[in-house]
Formats: sequence, structure tokens, C-alpha cells
Amino acid sequence: MFRRLITYGEESSYGVPASNPNRLLGWVTGFSGGVELAYETVGVMDGSRKKRTIVYGVDVSPSITFLPTGGQFFKYALGSVTDSGTSPPYTHEITITPSHRLPSTTIVEHRIGEATHGFRYVGCVVESLEASWERDGPLECSVDLASLRVEQVGSLPEPAGEAESPYRAEMATVTINGTQYGYATSGSISITNNHTPLPRGADGFTTGHIANTTDIEATITLHYMDPSLVNLMLNRQRFDVTAKFTRGASDTLEFQLLGCVASVEAPLSAEEEPIQELSLRAENLRIVAVDSTPAY
Repeated sequence: MFRRLITYGEESSYGVPASNPNRLLGWVTGFSGGVELAYETVGVMDGSRKKRTIVYGVDVSPSITFLPTGGQFFKYALGSVTDSGTSPPYTHEITITPSHRLPSTTIVEHRIGEATHGFRYVGCVVESLEASWERDGPLECSVDLASLRVEQVGSLPEPAGEAESPYRAEMATVTINGTQYGYATSGSISITNNHTPLPRGADGFTTGHIANTTDIEATITLHYMDPSLVNLMLNRQRFDVTAKFTRGASDTLEFQLLGCVASVEAPLSAEEEPIQELSLRAENLRIVAVDSTPAY
């Protein structure tokens, strides 16, 4: 039997394995390598009833589910970060890069046991990422990656330190159009980069991925207290939404959804308190993390 561990490292050049991919994403709860053959099955008029399979190459699309313990990995979903501060706490403002090539990572899947080995995923760029939370639960992220290739490795990096505590729902405050709502029961924020794969090389793997226009969506569920949010929809008003997780005075993670429009569903139940669900489309997303890390 094997124990599993996931680490990563930033690549200095796209598709060149990181020299020491030993960073922790947080508390990883699920991983899939997403390795599939790209093939087509055809019928051939050769006198038999058999079909032939043509293999074009291998597609690699890892996916990871994790509980973030810092803001660093969000850099790879949006693409750009500005670090500020000369002493703790440091502020990191993560924004959507105008570049069509996002920063890439090397992901290492450790399989630890009697015959320890691993699989290294090279040239990983974030295709989509969702951050979600529910009442009495942790902040959870799921990320889908587009990778250039995967290879088995025998030498595995030693993880750098231990992951801190994850963010939790009770740490979250939600501000909508300048008003703070203390009764938001759940939420999710997602970004999709809509990558286009480049043609395959002679080894059967794709030669790269180019990011296209970005989609930003979110949903937030709140108790229904007044009609103000419904009126935002009826007035076709644009507004900003902020979800902020506070782990300490100098330890915060803030999602800023800018230029939102909303559809609001406010169903009624004879047995439960009225709730309302905001379905948001945003023009921009900014993530601001404050912590003790000097630079992302």
C-alpha cells in the first residue's frame, strides 16, 4: 500500500520542470492525474469485422481538491501578483494578467511506500478554479489544470514545512454593494481561463496551452431579510462583492468580485426561513492576501 502526497513548484520557464517542487498547496483531499489517450476507433474495409484504433497521443489534465492554508496558489489561477511590505504582515494583490500565457507549475504526486516513486506533471496551468464554503465547513478549492506531459520519477522532493490551519466559514464576512451581510450561509467563486491547446509534438503530447477570455462567476446564499438585493437585480445595477476570511489581525484572504450583475432567486418554504441565492457574473476578480510570506 502507498501513502500519497502532493507538492508543487513554480517553473522559471514554461514546460521546464521546477528545480525543487516542494511547496504544499494546503490540505489536499483529492487528486486525479487526468491522463487519457487521445484516440479514434475506425472501421476498416479489409474483409474482417474488426475495428482499428488510431492513437494520436496523450492528454494530461490533473485535478486537485484542497483546503487552502494561504493565498499563494491563487496566483496561478489569475496570473499576476504584486507583493508589498518590508516586514510582516505582507500584502499580496493577485489580479488577472493580460498575458495569454499564465505562470506554470510542476506538480509532483508522491507515492510513498515499500517502492517509493512518483509522477511529475510538467507545464501545469490553471484551466479553472473554484473556491467554496458552507456554514460550519472549511473553505475548499477545486482546481483543474492543463499539463504538457507526465513522467514517472524515482526521486521525490522533501516537503517544505507543514501546512497551516485552513480557513473556515465562520471566518467569512460578505459585503455586497457596500453593505456587510452577517447571515450569508454559503458561497462559491469560480474562474475559468478557457485554454486552447496547441498542436501535438512528435511525442504525442500537446506543445502548449494559450489562455483565452476569462469567465468569473459566483453564487452566494443568504437569509432573506429585506428586498435590497432583489432590487439590485430589478434595477440592473452593477456592484462589487467581497468575501473576506479573517484568521487573525495580520492573516486574511479576501475575494473581491468587481462589476457584478446578479440574478436573485428567493424561494419560499412553509417549513424553513426565507432565503435568497445570488447568481453573479463579474467583470473582474481581485484576491488580496495578508500573511507572513514576503513574496508569492
